[in-house]
Amino acid sequence: MPSSHACTTGDDSNCDSAARPGRPRGSSGHGSSFTDQQQGRWVYQEEKVPHAFSLCRVLDAGTFEQSYDLLGVVQVTVDRRYPQQLPANLRPWALATLANGGYGFGRFYAAYSTLDAGGEPDRALAEEYIDWSGTGVLAPAQPDAAEPA
Repeated sequence: MPSSHACTTGDDSNCDSAARPGRPRGSSGHGSSFTDQQQGRWVYQEEKVPHAFSLCRVLDAGTFEQSYDLLGVVQVTVDRRYPQQLPANLRPWALATLANGGYGFGRFYAAYSTLDAGGEPDRALAEEYIDWSGTGVLAPAQPDAAEPA
């Protein structure tokens, strides 16, 4: 769907549900659009809060000295129609980044978050800890079925 809809003053057939007859112009109920008064069309505003994936190495994991070394931040675009796709893509992105980045053994923290004014991760919306062998994800050992518990 394009970023603006051609909702002319007399023809609402091309408009989405926010611009159907019965709603006053300029009041979509969503707060994310406004009416261009000269042209009579809906214009969607850009996302005001940027979102990003970030990856950190967890230093001294599991101790009181635990800290995070930020390795990288990649700004992502939120698809308003499918916002649930970004959290679902966090783990695959982090694993691909670890595999292609030559990162060695360790514990890593990946987050999907908002960014502050300085471009740093701010509020985490989804997060994941990954224990990395240097070539793949470490999995907890499973007890052998032949051994008694």
